[in-house]
Amino acid sequence: MPTSSDILVTLSSAGVTSTGSKGLKRGILKQMTRSKTPQQIREAKRKRAVTMAKKIARLQAKYRCAYCGRGEPLYRTHGSHIFAESKNKNMSADVDNILCLCASHHAVMPGRTPPKEFNWHSYPAESITWFQDNYPSLWQALKERRWKKYKVNWDKKIEELKITLKQLEV
Repeated sequence: MPTSSDILVTLSSAGVTSTGSKGLKRGILKQMTRSKTPQQIREAKRKRAVTMAKKIARLQAKYRCAYCGRGEPLYRTHGSHIFAESKNKNMSADVDNILCLCASHHAVMPGRTPPKEFNWHSYPAESITWFQDNYPSLWQALKERRWKKYKVNWDKKIEELKITLKQLEV
């Protein structure tokens, strides 16, 4: 870990002078010397894995909405968790737990009125019923997986997702 004086020398050689940039220096110094807790590192890895899993789910669905079939490039698609990410962290990067939906069937933009039709986040009870009816075996598998307690090795999960992503992008 570099010392404060090493960082200040590096900043000075990069042209960051003390005149008018003390706040900048302090901010950079604070960022560079701040160490992350193991929990913060684990959460950052989990989020990276989730981003990769969402991309894989969208690729597998050929960027088509599971509800209406519309897709990219005309309609933006999102990866949406079936079982909430906040309550099921172990399943958050599980590709099976992510559904590809078009933007209008996934979430409502802030300030807009929810549509009267299907919308994953606006009508969660109806959304889950729809999912159970259309994907019964996947629903059952996810429900069982949800109750299993295990610790995810996020480094290993990221490597597995990278391999899957490479295979799909070929």
